[in-house]
Amino acid sequence: MLVGAVDFYANHPVLLIGSSDPPELDWDNAPACSDGKHIVVQTRGQTALIRVSIWNCAMPVIGDVVFDGVLNVEGSRVCVADVENLTRWVTGLVPSGSQRVVVCVDDPGRASRVHVGFGLGDRSLPLTAVARHPLLLVRVAPEGQLLRPNELGLILDGHDSPLARLAAAIKVLACRWRTGSGPTRSTFA
Repeated sequence: MLVGAVDFYANHPVLLIGSSDPPELDWDNAPACSDGKHIVVQTRGQTALIRVSIWNCAMPVIGDVVFDGVLNVEGSRVCVADVENLTRWVTGLVPSGSQRVVVCVDDPGRASRVHVGFGLGDRSLPLTAVARHPLLLVRVAPEGQLLRPNELGLILDGHDSPLARLAAAIKVLACRWRTGSGPTRSTFA
């Protein structure tokens, strides 16, 4: 699920994700690399805002995978910062310890959209969709399943494909009401 998102402006085309400590790594011109505590992602820098979305246990399959490895998260805190640490954002909603992290970007080497998924597996599931209005696949945790409330959240999280998302949301809600897990009529009275 979406843990948080931030629009970021950086003076340099490098974004750090991970520990709030400064990284101890030399990176080449690869789209992303890691030292086990940080992930360095090449971005557009001063050209445009960079949107960073943090996901936990489920993430839409969007863009190209530039990093798929292990990151040690200390104290359940993940920091997103520019290389000079002038701009930074910290969230504390991911589990502590070593875990698999997948980073997908829209344009490897010049990313403006960065999706960071924690605790993900290799399995991808389709979201509920309506004919002729497909939605993206969702990568989930190894033991994870996609519960209806989580699926509805993932359907409504995006800004692209508004008609497809609205149709899918109505379909999910209609299924909930038919099975009796939705609100009763007296809820709206």
